[in-house]
Amino acid sequence: MTMKRRLILTLIGSTLLVLCASATTLGQCKNMLGRATERLCSGQPAFEDCVTQLKAGTYEVCALEGHPESVVRRGTPEAAQANLTKRGCKQLADNTFQCNEKADMMYCTGYQNYFLLFVTFPKPGEVVPPRPVAKCQFVAPTQDITVDQMVYYVGPVNGPIKPSNPWIKPDAIFTLPPADAAKCKAGNCTIYLGVTVNRSVTTEKEMPYVKIENVVDGKQVHTVASNVFFDPGQAQTPLVLGVGLRYGENTLTVLVDANGEIAETNEINNRVIVKILVTPQFPDMPKP
Repeated sequence: MTMKRRLILTLIGSTLLVLCASATTLGQCKNMLGRATERLCSGQPAFEDCVTQLKAGTYEVCALEGHPESVVRRGTPEAAQANLTKRGCKQLADNTFQCNEKADMMYCTGYQNYFLLFVTFPKPGEVVPPRPVAKCQFVAPTQDITVDQMVYYVGPVNGPIKPSNPWIKPDAIFTLPPADAAKCKAGNCTIYLGVTVNRSVTTEKEMPYVKIENVVDGKQVHTVASNVFFDPGQAQTPLVLGVGLRYGENTLTVLVDANGEIAETNEINNRVIVKILVTPQFPDMPKP
């Protein structure tokens, strides 16, 4: 065997060893939430190999398990900034992003680390603009959106909440008045419920998303949703929504900030659950 052939075989063998080692370390990564382009790695070598593949365009996200600061997320400068802004992070003049949620901080850190991969050293006297995501700061939320535990029965006709409206207690079953139940058609009724939404910080411009879901016999039968609007300085505002009912026991869940867009100090007080019993008012209709 000639020296040249030996050298070629040695180089091929070395290349195969490197590829095998890379495949082995990449094997320590798994898909995040079933997404093949987002990888969660259990060791530093596997994470570093994943980042190399990410730079080449193979993956979108690489994360090191147990280390929330070790995450890299691909993105163009425009897309990264737009995504963070959409998630509620505030962009400062120096491209620092202030986020109120831990999940949003992971997105911010991922973008920050991605742009750090391409950092270049400036020439003497050169002014370098700030990176698209230069820094990430966690700012604890101060806002708290709540819903009163009193749900008002407005009736079969839309209208404002009045002091005379009966209210439905969360720990009791409210029976639909017979006169209103008689208006149901083929077991379907539409009634209007009133809720009161509150907020602790009145200087913000949020429009909380309110949703009411109705479940009968374990099946979701109707959902209605709307944004609620606060005037400047207003801490409390009412909202009336039309809800579809069925014969039998209706379990209605009222949820404020249903899409989770507002960072809050407490999200446990965002819902109230009430029950409404609808009884057929005709002798030939089966009882629930």
